[in-house]
Amino acid sequence: MSAPRVSVLTPLYKGERFITYAIESVLCQTYPNIELIIINDGSPDSSADIVHPYLRDARVRYIEQANAGVANARNTGIHHATGKYIAFLDQDDLWDATKLAKQVEFMEKYPAIALVHCNIGFIDAEGHRVATPAWAWVQETTGVCVNELILGNRIATLTALVRRSCIDETGLFRQDLAPADDWDLWLRLAIRYPFGFIAEPLGYYRLHGGNESRKFLDMQIAETSVIERFLSEHDRTSAISRGTIRHKLLSLYKQTAKLASRELRQAMARHYWLKALSIQPWGVDSYAGLAWNYLSPDSRRILKWYRHRLFSKDKSVS
Repeated sequence: MSAPRVSVLTPLYKGERFITYAIESVLCQTYPNIELIIINDGSPDSSADIVHPYLRDARVRYIEQANAGVANARNTGIHHATGKYIAFLDQDDLWDATKLAKQVEFMEKYPAIALVHCNIGFIDAEGHRVATPAWAWVQETTGVCVNELILGNRIATLTALVRRSCIDETGLFRQDLAPADDWDLWLRLAIRYPFGFIAEPLGYYRLHGGNESRKFLDMQIAETSVIERFLSEHDRTSAISRGTIRHKLLSLYKQTAKLASRELRQAMARHYWLKALSIQPWGVDSYAGLAWNYLSPDSRRILKWYRHRLFSKDKSVS
């Protein structure tokens, strides 16, 4: 029996610094039957020139499109993919040479599983291994795991191998939920299928100055939208825990309100404090946050000054 094909999708945008290493880590896989689909998402740099010599390899395909975002680029790749399995590798990350071989063996052994992921390591701009940062997010997420996944995305997209037939049934990435669109897709898969996990670090996430900046408020809003939409689409599904959903939404609403308040987006902060109160009407901290965001900037500055004086160790008047 021939080895099933794996389609590897790599969106490309301003990737001239690292794209060579990503391509090489795919072409050096020990697994024999792969196609690498590079989707140039309107990149304005010399990325296309760097990719061009690799097109002599029959395993490499190249697609150009106007800039539309990573989720859209991945969807373009899925439309063109011919593999039984779909894998994702961003332009600045790397794989262990045995990643696909180990994952395909796992998926072939357990045909009911929709997705298998694995642990990750971290590398610096030069490709050297570095210590795992405190904010590392990957954890074992396996079996029937939708309620576990509701509490947070613990799957690194660069390690996910997904059965194509399951994506066809569940649907593609949703660009309007970026940058949390991967979490949304994992949830939609997890409500239908079990997942698998390989504990080895078979993917490497690169830490460098060009990483997309962590826009915490944008991420919080996107994650809130993911859970709200998931609940609206599966509100009658017995597989999900209402308590888990309420706990996660309450946490997201409060976190988003606090971040909006710090960025002086008071109307947005009030909106999310009210959402928190709709879940937990007795939440004293939510009432306090709501009241704080009805104050004028001058009133907030005065109260902050008095609070500082009240709790300062040195209360002497200068």
